[in-house]
Amino acid sequence: MTSGHAGAVQRGRDTNRLEAFSDGVFAIAITLLVLEIHVPHAEGDSALWRALSALWPSYLGYLISFVIIGIMWPNHHNIFKHIVRTDHYLVGESHRAVAAGGALRASAIVAGLSRRRRESSGPRPPTLAAAA
Repeated sequence: MTSGHAGAVQRGRDTNRLEAFSDGVFAIAITLLVLEIHVPHAEGDSALWRALSALWPSYLGYLISFVIIGIMWPNHHNIFKHIVRTDHYLVGESHRAVAAGGALRASAIVAGLSRRRRESSGPRPPTLAAAA
């Protein structure tokens, strides 16, 4: 008969908390994507459309990242239909998958900044050039 911590390790834990955490991280990541899209300041309709069209790298980065996270999230969720109990290893693997989804926001920002700097100025800094 097992008791305490050893029993919990042998039996594992249900996946509810891990699924809730993962859902929360994916939801926050997908919500934060929109923060990189800024409302342009322009007077008149034609100036507004020009300003909006200049932001296309941000829109493209948002769309691509949203689609990728939108694919990762349900796939991650569907995996847990086949898992009854979780352990330390599965928690770690789940966190790595969720971290990859969260990192998409950073890559979208770098891609958008890289494009905007290239259009508005001369050479890009080496770190952005390497990431683009």
